Amino acid sequence: MRSIEISLILLMGFALIISGCDQTSTTQGAIAEGVNFDFEEGYPDSILTEGENFNVNIEVSNSLSSPVPFDICLFGDRSEYYGGVPVQGICKTGLTVDQSYENNQGVIYPSKRDIVFPSAGESFVYMNLDKTVSFTNLRVNLKYVLETESSLDVCVLSGGDYESTGDFECLPEETFFGQDISQESAPLIVSKVEKSVRSIGGQPQMKVFITLSKASNGEIVKKDEQGLDLVGLNVFLRGTDSEFICKNQRGEGVVFREGDSIECRADLNLGGNENVYKDSLVIGLSYEYMLEKIKRITFDGSWEE
Repeated sequence: MRSIEISLILLMGFALIISGCDQTSTTQGAIAEGVNFDFEEGYPDSILTEGENFNVNIEVSNSLSSPVPFDICLFGDRSEYYGGVPVQGICKTGLTVDQSYENNQGVIYPSKRDIVFPSAGESFVYMNLDKTVSFTNLRVNLKYVLETESSLDVCVLSGGDYESTGDFECLPEETFFGQDISQESAPLIVSKVEKSVRSIGGQPQMKVFITLSKASNGEIVKKDEQGLDLVGLNVFLRGTDSEFICKNQRGEGVVFREGDSIECRADLNLGGNENVYKDSLVIGLSYEYMLEKIKRITFDGSWEE
């Protein structure tokens, strides 16, 4: 009897753990991730000998739900005199890595593509090494452009002094987090949106504060003159005539700082709509993203006497 009680307790505990895991997965929202790459093991080896031919193989992986075009470049840091990977670099452009895929159990796997430098039929070789040349660094950067669209249901009303008491609650101020926002994983995701509506001179005005989260690896390519990240941002309501103007605009982009919100506002033309209704707020992002990694190669000193 005692063993049955213990089994029941363990079973209930296991069920609670699974329930907690399910809850976490359904409220987590999109993840800030994207394309990644790594040097393939042994291509090249971390130790090379003078005169040894080698390739640099890169495995590119894509965790996103759509194919991603990309450019990838390889650079060395040694003079032409020593051969090997050139300082000016070798680039392969116009490549594409397929979208991620999902198995029968709902597990998502990234798709992968192998890139070989200089090519499948060619190789690099270092020569003229001496005691002053003990290592070299190989640098790879990968760039790609993304356009994403996030959306969420917001309440539109004629002013901040009006609240719905009808079939659904409609408040002038609302706050949304990642689990409330419809979007897919990307290097930049919308992690929080704060919305407020007020009446200015009898005209309803909506203000939104948008917080973005960035993937831990990689960086945004486009910068302003102060070196700040710039992101293309397009905010609109699908069913309401409005034009959102965002602060910190720099040409075709707005300044992005990790942890800071981006403020946008628009006058609303409700037109033939009622004073209170639901609409879809859309946040479009466009940007170029870059990943960079370095591999250190040591020369084994076989040239020594």
